[in-house]
Amino acid sequence: MRTLAILLLGVLSSLPGAAGELPQTVKLLTEPLPPLSQYVDGRASGFSVELARLIQRQLGEGAEVEVLPWARGYAMALREPNTVLFPTSINDNRRQQFDFVGPFAEVRMHLYGRSNDASRPKDLAEAASLGTIGVYRGSPAEKLLLDSKIPGLLIAAFPDQSLRQLLAGRIRFWCHADLFIGPLLSKAGVDEGQIQPVLELKRIGLYFAFSRGTAPARVEAWQLALQNLMQSGEFARLHRQWLGREATALSANILWREQ
Repeated sequence: MRTLAILLLGVLSSLPGAAGELPQTVKLLTEPLPPLSQYVDGRASGFSVELARLIQRQLGEGAEVEVLPWARGYAMALREPNTVLFPTSINDNRRQQFDFVGPFAEVRMHLYGRSNDASRPKDLAEAASLGTIGVYRGSPAEKLLLDSKIPGLLIAAFPDQSLRQLLAGRIRFWCHADLFIGPLLSKAGVDEGQIQPVLELKRIGLYFAFSRGTAPARVEAWQLALQNLMQSGEFARLHRQWLGREATALSANILWREQ
């Protein structure tokens, strides 16, 4: 712990700014994605939001977290330096735009079926042969299915539309991330017992994404602070509190932007 604190101070001292001044803080952007990020009583909260605040506390930063629609936050992060967009999954295009720290959470992409459906497909191809698969536009689940070239997808504008289609029998399976099922069902007034996971497709790590123009030393400082939290037990406590399960074996890595 002492060694990490010394390293953090050393990294921060290399950031631009006059001696004795706090380093310029970063802009923090997230999207409405409970339980990771959300607005409650006019204030941002959620697992990833509280984790970012703990990191800021270690680094002496104090920016407020802005909760914006994903498209707006992503556009801002593409054009503005010193911006952190989270939680963010990684794809080839984003690897050329951002530096990443994490992963700090993991989502498991599942196919869900109705609870009275006894089918258990062994893979995506078999699932597609049994009926239509639904997904919502712009989600990691949509990309996964499109990359797999699964035919006959029913793509909805919002995740609750896919849920309603599943319950109404318009689709046989629904592809969605496990972390977000509970809040979505609660908001829609649907009992959890009405659906069930039938096939795990993929596990996806979620990261803090740092925009172009953010000093590498700041990225390194966030990585060290996250590592510190993971080793201290604070990360595990926060994970249980917000996500209701033990943290998987995650580590605080840096993935530098591909040139």
